[in-house]
Amino acid sequence: MKTEVKTASELARSTPPSPLQVAFRELEFFDVGDPARVEDVFSPDLIDHNPANPEKPGIEGMRALIEGLRAGFTNSVHRILFYRELPDDWVLVHWEMTATPHRRILWGPRDRQTCGSEGY
Repeated sequence: MKTEVKTASELARSTPPSPLQVAFRELEFFDVGDPARVEDVFSPDLIDHNPANPEKPGIEGMRALIEGLRAGFTNSVHRILFYRELPDDWVLVHWEMTATPHRRILWGPRDRQTCGSEGY
């Protein structure tokens, strides 16, 4: 389903409980969620098939990823550009994130202005 662009928080609040809502709530954690409460969304036995840090797999790795983004950036906002529910409880979510880095980063703007990233 193609959507008008909304934030992950807006869609997390307006979507009934479903795998799609879980995907929106995951992205919302990076913007406003308390990393100590990731168990509200993820099972304690979460398997992350692409961990950012292989030494912290599963739910601890997800918590560390959220904490890392929140430590490096302020004003992060995930906007959902497109989403689709797929068979067998799979979802596809195309998102973009904008945020302000705490310090200059190699790939970002020179003056700490808002920078962005995009993903699926």
